[in-house]
Amino acid sequence: MKALSYAAAGFALLTAAACVDMPPEPPRVSQTGIRLTAAQEVPPTASAGWGNGSVTYDRISNQLTWSIAYDGLTAPLQSAHFHGPAASGTNAGVMIPINVSFSPLQGTALLTEAQEAELMAGRLYVNLHTPTYPNGEIRGQVIPGTPVAANPAPTGRPMAVAPAPTTTQTVVVPAASTAPGTSSTTTIMQTTPGQPGTVTTVTPGPGGTTVTTTRPIQ
Repeated sequence: MKALSYAAAGFALLTAAACVDMPPEPPRVSQTGIRLTAAQEVPPTASAGWGNGSVTYDRISNQLTWSIAYDGLTAPLQSAHFHGPAASGTNAGVMIPINVSFSPLQGTALLTEAQEAELMAGRLYVNLHTPTYPNGEIRGQVIPGTPVAANPAPTGRPMAVAPAPTTTQTVVVPAASTAPGTSSTTTIMQTTPGQPGTVTTVTPGPGGTTVTTTRPIQ
């Protein structure tokens, strides 16, 4: 009986020692602050723009989520990406595209095992591109463990918005009535993605005369 007791005690001690040596389990969800500046570009740019936000990663679902505010760019935002693998001070190709929109930029992506490893090693960075600086106007390295900071005070200027082609819509306008003084009206909604839209009202009148009026979308 004593031998069994000694064996059980020895096993417990070994188990306890193994537990002490094991590294702590990383959290399932980790959030990292990111700060984009002109000085982090390679080479640096002369932009006064800034970006600030957070990058969150769920290691079970492999989902990367981001929310990044920006302002003060020299021109409308043209494109944005996560680049990597690259450490601070070096450049790399596009790894994950970011949908361009009004600030803040928000989105999600599923990472591969290799991409997750680069993220955790701090070898991803966010780059915002404009026509003035097509290679990148402001940039921010994603370094795990960086605290999420509050946004700087806004500059008071409108947020830069991505240029996009005008949406084209073809509408068949009903033929005008033959009765004197009557007409039919067709309303056409015309918008440019990311820009204010207009409502165009087409009114064909008697005898084929068409009157077109345009007003901003309220």
